[in-house]
Amino acid sequence: MVADWRPPCDLAPVPPSDLKAAAEAQAWSSLLSAAWPQGPDGAPDPRRLPGQGGDPPAAFEAWMPRRGSFPTMAPAGGLGAPPDLPASCAQLDVPALPRRRVLRAVNKADGAPPMMLAAYPELGGRLFNAKRDGLHVETLMNAAATTAIRAQWPLAEGQTLSFPVGCADQAPPTFIQAAWVEVEAPLDPQDFHTAEVFLYDSRSRRCKAATVGLVGLLMSVRTQSAPQWTWASFERRDNAPGPEDNRKNGDGWLFFDGGTPSDDCALSPRGPACTWNQAPDSSGVQRNQPSQIVREQALPEPAPAGSAGAQAATLLREISATNPWNQLVLVGASWGCPVGADLDGCSPEAPPLALPPPPNAAACPPAAVSAVLPDRLDNTVLLPYTQGGPNCWTCHSQPRVAEAPPHDHRLLFSRSP
Repeated sequence: MVADWRPPCDLAPVPPSDLKAAAEAQAWSSLLSAAWPQGPDGAPDPRRLPGQGGDPPAAFEAWMPRRGSFPTMAPAGGLGAPPDLPASCAQLDVPALPRRRVLRAVNKADGAPPMMLAAYPELGGRLFNAKRDGLHVETLMNAAATTAIRAQWPLAEGQTLSFPVGCADQAPPTFIQAAWVEVEAPLDPQDFHTAEVFLYDSRSRRCKAATVGLVGLLMSVRTQSAPQWTWASFERRDNAPGPEDNRKNGDGWLFFDGGTPSDDCALSPRGPACTWNQAPDSSGVQRNQPSQIVREQALPEPAPAGSAGAQAATLLREISATNPWNQLVLVGASWGCPVGADLDGCSPEAPPLALPPPPNAAACPPAAVSAVLPDRLDNTVLLPYTQGGPNCWTCHSQPRVAEAPPHDHRLLFSRSP
């Protein structure tokens, strides 16, 4: 594997038995390009490498956030301008940074259609660490994705989006959902890829400047084959214990403290601090209780010799022995074979895959694919309460407008025409 600030356009041609390995290689190469250090203009700096010379801002952090990409949510400066700064953030007396962005105390499902949340209510559960600090999630898209959306706006209800597949002059359309947690004692900033941001709580309208650390991300990339989207899940190994880990001692886990009941358990015995993988409710003492997350599926440890994960780890260590990007582990990469596609690993004669229909088929119609590898893609910070639940393909089945305005910015992505 060679580090390159230009992301790969597609899976490399491989024998069918190596399709999973090819998807994982593309995931790692895409992550390395997204993690590439920014130059003065926010674009990747080809002269540097991820983690080289400290911990500079990553290229994907300069991508456009969802709130700045859709006309219905356009900031005062118009499409393409940075999102509006909340008043409580603007009033803070902090050093001016050229790209200090605002992170909101939300989870992965922020902005999802109400129909989807009704089908999968666990998606709305917040995540809190032992200090009762909530997770902050942002959705970012690169220039290729935002350009395609704006070129086809406005969209009618149910209209599909068409995204470019070429890679001759631009990166493939890519979306990232990144999960961050505030880094303060006893956490060490040296153990994370960090960013200086504003943390904003929409409920209280309070804002503060803070250092946050990256704890996980989900990435979807449009590829040339078919064309299709690939999905990848990355997170820190120390987010939560796995099936074989010792859970009696919670030291060292970000979202698990050993399962010791807190005083609040007497008031709320089924609260998240008392029950593993229990989503909090939206009121009462449970709201800000530390989450007790246990990984249901073991992470690959260590990455098999010669695999993309092993090559990426070696490359990052060669760049820096303390490279923060080496803290991330690939949970898995998912690739869907479209029906009738004659691709390596995809049989054109394969019948459509019978994906389990979600509770609300109108919110998440099944994708027309003949195979999805693997059949699950977990992430303990972005999908803590739906581990082993619906695959990315189950809900992100067609890139279309989910509802009529004012929800017309809520898009579901998978196949594109």
